[in-house]
Amino acid sequence: MFANGIIPFSSHIPHTLSRGAIVAALALGLTAAAAAPAQGARLKTAATSPGQIFFAGKHDARFTYRMGGSKQRDLEVEVVRRADRSVVKRWTRPGIKPDQDYSVAWGGRKAGGGEAPSGGYTFRVREADGPVLDATHASGQRAFDLRGHRFPVPAPHTYGDGYGAGRNHQGQDIFAKCGSRMLAARAGRVVFVGKHSAAGHYVVIRGAGTGKDYVYMHLRRKTSAREGFRVKTGQQIGKVGATGNASGCHLHFELWSKPGWYQGGKASPNIRKVMRRWDRYS
Repeated sequence: MFANGIIPFSSHIPHTLSRGAIVAALALGLTAAAAAPAQGARLKTAATSPGQIFFAGKHDARFTYRMGGSKQRDLEVEVVRRADRSVVKRWTRPGIKPDQDYSVAWGGRKAGGGEAPSGGYTFRVREADGPVLDATHASGQRAFDLRGHRFPVPAPHTYGDGYGAGRNHQGQDIFAKCGSRMLAARAGRVVFVGKHSAAGHYVVIRGAGTGKDYVYMHLRRKTSAREGFRVKTGQQIGKVGATGNASGCHLHFELWSKPGWYQGGKASPNIRKVMRRWDRYS
């Protein structure tokens, strides 16, 4: 051995191998080691509940995750739109420890605050500025759906008269058992509450982010929501009744464009088609 601690090649190289072959083999081994990816962390739990949420609704999508491994890491949690794999929301989560449950909640708003498009989404976890954590064998379901509206009568129901069925009939009738719950089809601010000889007890809600007015008539009794109150999508705003000029208990529902109900807006003539779409997934 030399004084600097380096072992001469000639003292340990078998005579059957050339010095050049040994150098090449060592270089190849170092290159392979550098190219081999480091073993990343894996998710042991990646569960989302519920499987469907409504924009600005009563329930957010809650994602619970648990990381495996032996050391804490800085992570990022992302909401990903399944249609185009775009990231619509991201949270930074430093110092995440292995084998502990963590969670985030999302109500359908993009990072900038606007409404995310309706459709399918999933959560994923990645190392900060690094690769996505493997969730292949993680327990739980990450996929869920976001909807912008909810059908306002969750009880068994039938469709009655639609737009244009009679003079000044500008909405859609939904018949259901008296006292059935009536829900807000869209989150928003209550702009009118009243009682009318034809409409009975009614409430008008200006939809969040849409500027449209959602009108609910023939409520069993006056709504508990007051003008100026804000409601969530799916929040109960009354019960199905037959107040006013009504033949049987039903909801008469109208959807008005900006600037609103009898304020220059127009009632949607396609209301039956719109409500049937909400009905299919609600």
